[in-house]
Amino acid sequence: MATSFVPLRLRSRASRLLGTIPPGELARHLKEAGFAAGALMDIENLYGAIDFYEKCREHEVKPVIGAEVRCPESGRRAGLIALTREGYANLCRIVSDIKMGQAAALAESMAAAPGGIAALSDHPGYARTLADILGSDRVWVEVTPNLQGASRIRASLTEAKSVGLKALVTWEVLCLDASGERTSRVLKSIAEGKLFSQTRLAASHVSFVASQGIGIVERQHPGLLAETVKVADMVDLNLDIGKPHFPHAERTPEASFASLKGLTEAALSSRYNGNRPRALRRLQVELDVIRKLGLSDYFLVVREITEFARSRSIATTGRGSGAGSLVSYLLDITQVDPIAHGLLFERFLNEHRPDYPDLDIDISWKRRDDVIDFVYKRYGTSNVAMISTHNCFELRSAAREAAKVFGLSPYEAQSLSSRLPYRASDDGAERIEKVLETVRPELALTSRRQIARAATSIMGFPHHTGIHCGGIVISDRPMTYYTPLEMAAKGIQVTQFDMRAIEKIGLVKIDLLGNRALSVIEEAKSDIESSHQIKVTIEPDDARTESLITRGKTLSCFQLESPAMRNLLAMLKAKDQDDATLALALVRPGPSAGGMKERFIQRRFNEESPSRNSGRRGTSYHLPVYQEDVMRIISSTTGVSLAEADILRREIKQGDLSDRELERKFMFLADTVGMERERSTDAWRQVRRFSAYSFPKAHAASYGVLAYASAYLKANFPLEFYAACLRNHAGMYPTWAHVNEARR
Repeated sequence: MATSFVPLRLRSRASRLLGTIPPGELARHLKEAGFAAGALMDIENLYGAIDFYEKCREHEVKPVIGAEVRCPESGRRAGLIALTREGYANLCRIVSDIKMGQAAALAESMAAAPGGIAALSDHPGYARTLADILGSDRVWVEVTPNLQGASRIRASLTEAKSVGLKALVTWEVLCLDASGERTSRVLKSIAEGKLFSQTRLAASHVSFVASQGIGIVERQHPGLLAETVKVADMVDLNLDIGKPHFPHAERTPEASFASLKGLTEAALSSRYNGNRPRALRRLQVELDVIRKLGLSDYFLVVREITEFARSRSIATTGRGSGAGSLVSYLLDITQVDPIAHGLLFERFLNEHRPDYPDLDIDISWKRRDDVIDFVYKRYGTSNVAMISTHNCFELRSAAREAAKVFGLSPYEAQSLSSRLPYRASDDGAERIEKVLETVRPELALTSRRQIARAATSIMGFPHHTGIHCGGIVISDRPMTYYTPLEMAAKGIQVTQFDMRAIEKIGLVKIDLLGNRALSVIEEAKSDIESSHQIKVTIEPDDARTESLITRGKTLSCFQLESPAMRNLLAMLKAKDQDDATLALALVRPGPSAGGMKERFIQRRFNEESPSRNSGRRGTSYHLPVYQEDVMRIISSTTGVSLAEADILRREIKQGDLSDRELERKFMFLADTVGMERERSTDAWRQVRRFSAYSFPKAHAASYGVLAYASAYLKANFPLEFYAACLRNHAGMYPTWAHVNEARR
């Protein structure tokens, strides 16, 4: 190693309600301080491990992944370090055992699979116990100067020799510099439910800056620093970030692709008899991308889930950008014909995208648990888990907890919180101080500022773990090979990694989402067929439905019932499913605030039409309403493929590059293909302006199917529709509003 010391006890914000440094930023601080390596050692979790690992690689710092755990039986602590990929998997399993309450003793859990793990312990006797499992060459007695006194350090070193183990030195790091120690103390007060004045950190001088003065220990006890370097030198961990891991539908990837190809080609023959050549060309393009990205199994597994739902008469439909995939449509994962609706596969999946596809499956909310149970049984409980969310302090929650820490009663703290906006703004501290004047008028200005400063210092810090609304992952081997698991408050097994880290480690998310509108539609159709003895078919050109939508009388209809939406439908003189799809894209805050909605309506009725030929219903009237429109403009202007156009669209929307850099790139590409400067300049203006407002048409179209079906049933079978609506408590309004509309 390039340095004489490697910090092995770095806590990040993932050590919740204690650490203050974001895991990824630790890598930058290590680099700037001249360290060649550093160990993330959060308490009983690996929440920040992937971010830390990636950022260390970026900064050319060797990442050492570890976790501090406590033995459930003895209460003794141990810092465990993953030396290899095998060790990382074993570390994930051990952390899971502890968090899930499945380990009677830490030593017992370690003994089940000890490969590739090193351990540190501040108790020499317990370190000896661990060494009997791992071997003396992989266990160290740990002394921590800012946590232990000089006499205790001497005693530990003496005892380490007596039990035949090496010793090393660590430093408890909770924050970047001395100013962050107060924030750590605030967090600990919240965790323990104590007043700030009653709380003390277990260690002193817990900053990263202070840890760099550890050299004084070497003069007193030579060799302790060198052992930290030896630990880091032993680490040979490669996590293979970005490679997908999914259960195999067939024995080999080639067999899976052949199965996918056969299923889709068979379905294509039955669905596209009149337009087979065009559909076949598109299918071949999509299959080629799926094969190159190694995602055949993903599509086959999702198909198996939706096939199970249909076999049990569980209503299901795919939505989101996945509706732009012909493969998904032919597998009956989605129900929107992407060719008929002009949807682009490249918006969903292409070789240039850095992330994985995201197939969202809506399921009747009453039967969603049945589908999830099937997934667990089909692929094994050890290979399936829901994804966690890491909920962070926002302005309200931060103010509430900080107020209690500094002496306000729970009632006063809640009163303060309820008078603040949900999200933070630049004047968050001033808002807190102002509200405190009302809640506790007698509170001194210094106390108000103290609370405000404490609250704003912890905003954005992780507070607790939740469950993703629908995200589930299925792996090709036990889940703990990739991520630790823990039990959520609702008693559901979840990954410690959130959605982003799950994707980085190679697990592909499937969203299985409960949808009440699906239940309403299916139950209404069932009631109609039972009482009227007819087969219900949603007619695309129904006069009653057209009248209902045109007049904006769509209360209780899925996605069409808000006041803004009903008003927009009337303004558009909307008639059918295509118009409902347009309205779903236009009603959002972005287009409304940017004036696009008004311009669109004007052009629709030729009040501002650049061409008399642009007034055809169902078009976007030369305005890029959808993200697919923006992609087409980029592609036609610059000559890049639609896949590359999607990447440029994302860059523009995300704003990571400056406007000037993006414009220079766009214009250079346009000049390269000989585009007239006036046309390319106009195209850039449109792309830049509407990238922030545009919406994926695939998403709007998949919701448009349900929206139109709801309107059709309300227009033609109101009794059955409202009976189903009330049974499922569907819609954005209270029950009485739906009852009144049903009476009307």
